[in-house]
Amino acid sequence: MFLATSIPAVVGTYPFGTLCALIGLLTVVAYYQHFARLHLDGLLPIDRNIEYPLTDSRFWTSRRHLLGGISLSLFFLLLSALADIRSRELWVWFFGVFAAFAGPGAVATLLMGCIFLWHHWQEAVADFREPRDAFQQLQEPADSSERAELSHLRIPLLQESMWGICALSLAIWLSKLFGIVPERLLEYPLVSNIYDEIVWIFITTFLVVLWTTRNRFVLLLRAGVLLVFTLIVLSGLVGFLWWLVFELSPLLVGFCVAIVVVNFIYFYRLKRGSPRQS
Repeated sequence: MFLATSIPAVVGTYPFGTLCALIGLLTVVAYYQHFARLHLDGLLPIDRNIEYPLTDSRFWTSRRHLLGGISLSLFFLLLSALADIRSRELWVWFFGVFAAFAGPGAVATLLMGCIFLWHHWQEAVADFREPRDAFQQLQEPADSSERAELSHLRIPLLQESMWGICALSLAIWLSKLFGIVPERLLEYPLVSNIYDEIVWIFITTFLVVLWTTRNRFVLLLRAGVLLVFTLIVLSGLVGFLWWLVFELSPLLVGFCVAIVVVNFIYFYRLKRGSPRQS
């Protein structure tokens, strides 16, 4: 009796889609497990001496098995979205195809945000253990390679921000001198564009200094910013999944999200793992 009432509740009106998602999850896990064993045995043709960024097509073409796993996942996600459609109207099928890619894409984007935030939290905790003097830190290179690329921008950005403050102060002083309301200056396209550029310089300077400086006060400020972004990303992820469960069914959403998570797990295992030494 319990099973008779609980199974329809978690499956909903998507029994075939749920079954396709389950089969897809098992297939993707088996696929990645096979290539994980090949990777540990050093049988995958990946040149570890040459590392390409994710935006470089050579990163993906050198990892064709990863592309195969992503393609297999997309196939089963598409099958899960279309399996229970009974309508003959074309727009319903187009909407199913759109949902099959947009839903997992949104979940993957939010998961990437969670992963990046986790890395930033680890970085912030490590910086809290070894804080530096603010003025000394401005002259020192950053520790990690990503921050090292931005550390040399701190002083030029601070200088540009100071020039921006001087320009805004001069504009406000001149507007008051000629009896013009400062807000009315933004109605002129040239002044508005200059103002937008200055604002973006302020934002960029704030983020670069916040990320590359290891002073205790700046670290506390960075922790506050990270906390705000963490709450935003986590609430977005939980809210989106809750809405999907409410609109679809718990099992269908759970299996589809698990397929996306398996791709992330294998990707990071591939990047961090190394072949076994014989």
